[in-house]
Amino acid sequence: MHARRGQGRRTAGPGPRGRRPRRRGRPPPLPGRRTHPRPPHRRGPPHRPAARHHPQQLLGAAYEGAVFTVLRALDELLRACGLDPADPEVAARPLRLIGGGAQGRQWVETVRRLSGRPVTVPAGGELVAVGAAALAAAAATGKDPVAIASGWGTGEDLQLEAVERDLAGWTRIGSVLDRASAPLLGKDRRG
Repeated sequence: MHARRGQGRRTAGPGPRGRRPRRRGRPPPLPGRRTHPRPPHRRGPPHRPAARHHPQQLLGAAYEGAVFTVLRALDELLRACGLDPADPEVAARPLRLIGGGAQGRQWVETVRRLSGRPVTVPAGGELVAVGAAALAAAAATGKDPVAIASGWGTGEDLQLEAVERDLAGWTRIGSVLDRASAPLLGKDRRG
């Protein structure tokens, strides 16, 4: 369409109605939209992180956000049950990690660092299936499902000691998520 007889795309003049063909990769201009140069403090294209961020840093940030959210929800659940998450007796209870994430060292270390609690990583791989089978066996026999499942000997659990809680990281992540929640959710989280 844009090529004239004997000329390639690069040498073609204006197309139909006097417009030049749109360059690939750019959206068509919207009516009334003005394009401004990118602010100087922005780096990299808006759809990709800047080159200064390594993929492991991005994965670590995603892990921190997810772990923070789960731990904050756990604290709220403990409060709803009448327990104080800061109570040393409650904080000494180990967190049990299951699923594929529990097999990753970075995930486990992020949980340990942000929680400050001991962590247990079960040896069994299919714990959801074991739990479902234990509940079914408990319904059939009337026994405690935890006692039934622990009698099956699914392997030796990995017990990890508590590490000092990263309070600076906890505060930093909470601040970022609280500031981002209003624009993302359309409301103020504090109110």
